[in-house]
Amino acid sequence: MQHDEKTHIEVALRAAGVVILNAAGDILLVHELGTPQKPQKAGLWHIPSGSIENGENPEDAAVREAFEETGLRVKLTRFLGAYLGRFADGTLILRHVWLAQPAPG
Repeated sequence: MQHDEKTHIEVALRAAGVVILNAAGDILLVHELGTPQKPQKAGLWHIPSGSIENGENPEDAAVREAFEETGLRVKLTRFLGAYLGRFADGTLILRHVWLAQPAPG
């Protein structure tokens, strides 16, 4: 199958995040406080994740976001996948997710 402008999906935003498990297999989640610009996010739970900055690769963004949101330095151990999401306003976002473990030290 040929791919061209008819089959290409334009994605406005990209994000990266991590799944961190403890010894019991529990997933570490972040609890959103919301902001004045996005009060609707208050109370939501999600994996540590966030936007990929211009020129940043997804792996570095995932590690950076894990630290910014949890204070943990992590090592990526396995790529879990990427999926396309849509915000309420219709904007598409491509999310990349890795399994990660806290780095020693």
